[in-house]
Amino acid sequence: MEAKIIAITGPESTGKTTLATQLAQHFGTVCLPDISRGYIDKIQRPYTCDDVYEIAREIIAEETKALSLPHRFVFSDNCLLNIKIWLEFYGWHVPDWLIEHIQHSPVALYILCDIDVEWQKDNQRSNPDDREELLFRFMKELTSFDKTYYLHSGLGEARLLGAVHIINNHFGLLV
Repeated sequence: MEAKIIAITGPESTGKTTLATQLAQHFGTVCLPDISRGYIDKIQRPYTCDDVYEIAREIIAEETKALSLPHRFVFSDNCLLNIKIWLEFYGWHVPDWLIEHIQHSPVALYILCDIDVEWQKDNQRSNPDDREELLFRFMKELTSFDKTYYLHSGLGEARLLGAVHIINNHFGLLV
């Protein structure tokens, strides 16, 4: 049985990492950590367009490996659509190979985190005033690539339970 990848995506500071980790724990599986955050921390300089391309390549490699994991679900704190939006937001070129990988992505389901979580400043976040615009970009991209997604809101335990409900309903699991 091939693992189903569920991507937790959305604008910055919407609780993606927390939700992806909680879902992996709930379903007794693994979470692919945010590659971009680790990559940017490691380079210790302002990132470039080429760095974003490298992050995309690493996401592709991790998704490919995840398919062979012995789990029903694998939760990912990564999303190639996020990379596309990131490149466009900064006026950088979106390469054809990235579009091709988005079109043929192995992600089975996207949970798009709403902007109802309070924005938290850290050294990698820079868009506190652009979250609504970015959320609409995510919805537009997910729709234009014909990806199955659910816009997900909520705080605390209700946020986790709502996401579990989405997954159970989507995959027809008995609760």
